[in-house]
Amino acid sequence: MVGSDNYPPYLFRDEDGHPTGLVADEWALWERKTGVHVDLQPVTWSDAMQRVANGDADVIDTIFWSSDRARTMDFTAPFADVREPIYADAGVKGLVDLHSLKGFHVAALSGDVCIDRLRAGGITLIDAYPSYQSLIAAATAGGPKIFCMDGPSAEYYLYKANASQRFARRSSCTTATCTGQCGAATRPPCR
Repeated sequence: MVGSDNYPPYLFRDEDGHPTGLVADEWALWERKTGVHVDLQPVTWSDAMQRVANGDADVIDTIFWSSDRARTMDFTAPFADVREPIYADAGVKGLVDLHSLKGFHVAALSGDVCIDRLRAGGITLIDAYPSYQSLIAAATAGGPKIFCMDGPSAEYYLYKANASQRFARRSSCTTATCTGQCGAATRPPCR
């Protein structure tokens, strides 16, 4: 079982490096109730995706459904609807929809479905980061001024970096209600 190691409040590592969050709690409860051991391995998102693709992990949790992903994975019913808005530095004005992002560099998590949505909308200047933490660290150090990130994680990391006033939700990545459905998936054994 793999998932992102920096996806609060769902799955991330505590100060001692142990898996924590709603997903960690859910799988710990499932293990207690069923007696079946779950080896939960929070890793970078791109590594989690690769492990499932290679067959090195049976299940990936906290994954959004997309038509591309559905070609190679079977999905559970989603357990959460998660908004994926665009965040921008307070100095950036005029971002109201996807089209207003054209010509700007937009940062996003490597392997995130937001990148697919941005590309589908004609956004080509996309800078991928290996983790939400590294993206926020770069943004607060003067790096990317605009980024697409799942709302709960963005709010957590922006608050933790004392930057929630500096970066605000500006628009949705594709529509006024850009929401991903978060669930789990597995690579089917017969594909």
